[in-house]
Amino acid sequence: MEYRKLSKGGEMISTLGLGMGGIHKTTPDEIEAVIRSHCTARCPFRVDRQTRIHTIAEYFKL
Repeated sequence: MEYRKLSKGGEMISTLGLGMGGIHKTTPDEIEAVIRSHCTARCPFRVDRQTRIHTIAEYFKL
């Protein structure tokens, strides 16, 4: 996952969280594309459409 340093202070923020204010308007396919674009080859997400959201939630402990 890619992180960026905030302009004020030393905190690091995941680029996955940037611009996610409209996530409620996003389709599951668009969400998957964003997450996949930020994952490494070791990312545990599955392609199976039925388990995809549950796997992502488990990964992020949601």
